[in-house]
Amino acid sequence: MSKLTIVFAIPLALLIYGGANLYIGYRLYRGLVLIFTRINKWVFACVYGVIAFSYLLEFLPLPGAINELVTTFSSYWLGIFVYLLLWFAVIDVVVFIGKLCKLIPSPVPKVVRLCSWGLAIHRCTRF
Repeated sequence: MSKLTIVFAIPLALLIYGGANLYIGYRLYRGLVLIFTRINKWVFACVYGVIAFSYLLEFLPLPGAINELVTTFSSYWLGIFVYLLLWFAVIDVVVFIGKLCKLIPSPVPKVVRLCSWGLAIHRCTRF
């Protein structure tokens, strides 16, 4: 692999990963505001940013125990990240098609969004 390819591939991968995290963070914040009305957006953004970019900490030269902890945490985060990305993408496509067919009113009422969050939490926590 040439150096030029690496120079373009790494920033592109970081841009895609960052954009996907921005999308997931925005969707999570919008959903959490329905449940916790007094949530501070800056605190949420900082906490989510640390969690989202913990995957990049895995590549830093850290001491053994800390590196193992970061590796485990970032592996779990990457799994959660993929499922959230798929979940929110499917929801957005379904809502878009529903609005296009005039099945879902525009804008979506808060009661419907809150019920969908409750259903999502219920379905994700059942084993």
